[in-house]
Amino acid sequence: MKPVVKEIVEAKKKKFDLPIIKRNAYLLEAHMQRLHHLLSPELREALDDLLRHSDKVTNSMIEIAGMREFQVATYELINFRRCLIQGLDCKPNQLMQVPHMTEEECRHIFPGST
Repeated sequence: MKPVVKEIVEAKKKKFDLPIIKRNAYLLEAHMQRLHHLLSPELREALDDLLRHSDKVTNSMIEIAGMREFQVATYELINFRRCLIQGLDCKPNQLMQVPHMTEEECRHIFPGST
């Protein structure tokens, strides 16, 4: 897990204390930042299990937020779900969802972007 944690770029420091929650958060971040090559077979299996259940969980969260009329939360959950499905971090260029597209290639297309 240490090589993965070193490579993950966190937008905001997490305040989780339980090891299982930390592990799952790092696995989801690694997935969205496309760091699968750093995961051991056991961690890949754990990530696959998380992703298998994430569709139902995120869909339920979106439904609850929508019924409660929490518009901002609903929008953010939809965006998070999109990122999970596409394997993208929430902040990068939309072109990153194209297979084999890298940040370097995006910089060549849009020179002013990061």
